[in-house]
Amino acid sequence: MDTHIHAASCMNQKHLLRFIKKALKTEGDDVVCLSKSKTPMTLKEVFQSMNLTAYDLTVDMLDVHAVSLFV
Repeated sequence: MDTHIHAASCMNQKHLLRFIKKALKTEGDDVVCLSKSKTPMTLKEVFQSMNLTAYDLTVDMLDVHAVSLFV
């Protein structure tokens, strides 16, 4: 089994932010998770539950950090 990762194929914070914003605008009505009460939630509903819009998102809010996987 080949489980290695090519770093060139990874998203940086800016690309991830752009992807999330585009997904919210174009696919916001897609069900993405279950709420605590086990009811399906769309991407728009997830953001509404956090009181966020696509314009509120920033790179700093993502809080993404690189982790070394080599031991």
